[in-house]
Amino acid sequence: MCRSLAQLIDDDVSVRYKIELARAGRIDGTPSVTVMVVDRLTSLLKHRARSLHCSIYSLARGEPHPNASRIRISSSIGTDDAPGLQSWDSVQVLGDLIAWNIPASDARICEMKVVNWKTGVTVWEFYDKQWHRCRLVSESHVVVVTFESLLVYAIDRDRQSPAVPSTTGTALCALQLPAWSSISNSLLVQSYIQFPPSLAAKDRPLYRYDPSLTLLTLDIDYIIDTAKKGPQLVQYAVFVPVATILAAIRSESPPPAASASPPDGHISQSPGRVVPWSEWGPAGTHVAHFDTSNGPCDFSPMGCSCAVTQQRRDAASGESFLRVLVFDVHPWARPDPQRSTSELLRDSGMVGGKGEGEGDTLSGLGFTESVRTTFPFDFTRRDIPLGRDDRSPTVVLGEDGLVLVTAPA
Repeated sequence: MCRSLAQLIDDDVSVRYKIELARAGRIDGTPSVTVMVVDRLTSLLKHRARSLHCSIYSLARGEPHPNASRIRISSSIGTDDAPGLQSWDSVQVLGDLIAWNIPASDARICEMKVVNWKTGVTVWEFYDKQWHRCRLVSESHVVVVTFESLLVYAIDRDRQSPAVPSTTGTALCALQLPAWSSISNSLLVQSYIQFPPSLAAKDRPLYRYDPSLTLLTLDIDYIIDTAKKGPQLVQYAVFVPVATILAAIRSESPPPAASASPPDGHISQSPGRVVPWSEWGPAGTHVAHFDTSNGPCDFSPMGCSCAVTQQRRDAASGESFLRVLVFDVHPWARPDPQRSTSELLRDSGMVGGKGEGEGDTLSGLGFTESVRTTFPFDFTRRDIPLGRDDRSPTVVLGEDGLVLVTAPA
């Protein structure tokens, strides 16, 4: 019986096409021209072959997670090894939810989705520009980080059916970032967030990060081209406490009903409420400007802290090392009371002061409004020596310290 059924599937193209449609979560379309079933099947198989899959495994068992309704989540767009696609840039896990960003291979759109991995239901979905990303800031809210703003959406993790794709118009609110000036170009805004790991049943730590103080870190890069200096890379970090984002939406009315829109990357609706930078940013975030004369900085967050790393070379010995600044940004953070904040920043050798140097003046040209902030912060500096054979050094911030990851020589 099984052999006969398998032969039927192999021999009857229409039956196999229907099975593959079901496996891909698709239904037959209505092409403008007549397309043979065998050609439709070939196209569908090619599409599935180049789509990304996210597998759900148990760390304790090293095998498919027993509580997952399905062990594999698939993207709905082709990727063809999309440039810049990295696991830490694409996947975030928070409780029962997985946030996944899948940029299309044609550099046109990014598919963003939040899936409840226990039920297998897609509880939120959004299509936007290639370099935009979604980040979970709680188990009931997701933020889309764009070059101009943070779009905040409500999600229902317990819904039983897939959510209708969201649009810009269904956002609870848009928290605007500082407005760009016409002199800045080649803009890039990247985002990072890492909630503290949840405790296992037997875990009994003395202390741990407070999840409610977790940061969303924005890495803002742009080019300033002046006649005197030529093209100059400017790099900022905006440390946004999740509490700041949630406070901005607590008093908001429910969002408008979601309406389906084609995933073409063209979103024209306006969010429910636009909050100017001046109303939420200066008092609710910390902004740092980094000296990029030694190269750009890398970021690794954990809870209310973020490690900012820059590779440097000792002027005397010529040896390479990593300079790491671990920022702590929360309401009770305070720098050394014996020294001014600007002195501490200058002594770090990595961070610009408050508009006192040429680099700060240059960086200020990128915005049309002030980016000075007052939210409390502190930082610790660490210099990590590198061996001659250390390749592609990367610093990862953990709960108890820094981890240096290098590639084999």
